[in-house]
Amino acid sequence: IPQPTTRTTERLNALNRGICHTHYAALTLAVLRAFYPKACPSCHAPTYKVIKGRPTEVRCPACKTHYSLTAGTPLSGTHLPLWCFGYLLDHAIALHPVPLNSSAIQRLLGCGKNTALSYKRRIQVFCSDRKDAIKGIIVSEIEKNYKPNFSLPARGTDITDIVSEK
Repeated sequence: IPQPTTRTTERLNALNRGICHTHYAALTLAVLRAFYPKACPSCHAPTYKVIKGRPTEVRCPACKTHYSLTAGTPLSGTHLPLWCFGYLLDHAIALHPVPLNSSAIQRLLGCGKNTALSYKRRIQVFCSDRKDAIKGIIVSEIEKNYKPNFSLPARGTDITDIVSEK
C-alpha cells in the first residue's frame, strides 16, 4: 500500500526491511474498518473509494467528499507509516499477558523514545476502546457455559474454599 513518504517514514522503512510492510499496513486498515466503521460525513453513505497513493484518505462515490479513515481513532494525527501500528498490535497480542512497553517498541522499530511512547499510548487507547466489546463476549460465554443463576463472588471475598476442589 503506497503512502506519502517523509524522512521519518523512509528511515523506519529502511531500519525494518525484514518486516512485511504491506501485510501490516493491510492489517491496520482491516482493524480500522472493523472497529471504527466510517460513513461519509456529508451524505452518510457507507461506501467509499480509497484515494490512490493515500491509504487513509477516502472519497465518497456519491458526493465526492474526501475524509480520513484515521480521524476519530487512536491513529488520528500520526505521521508514521500504517504498518507500524499493525506490527506493534500483532506483537502485543503475541506477547500477551506481558505488556508491550515503550522501550520494547523503541527496540522493535528503531525509533525515538517519544515516538515509542506515543505508539504505546495509542495501543492502550485502542485496547481500552475494545473493553466493552470484550466484556460482552465474556458475559455471553459465561451465560452459555454456566448455570442460569451463576454469579461471581463479591469483590474482596476469599474464594480459596470454592476453588480448592477444582
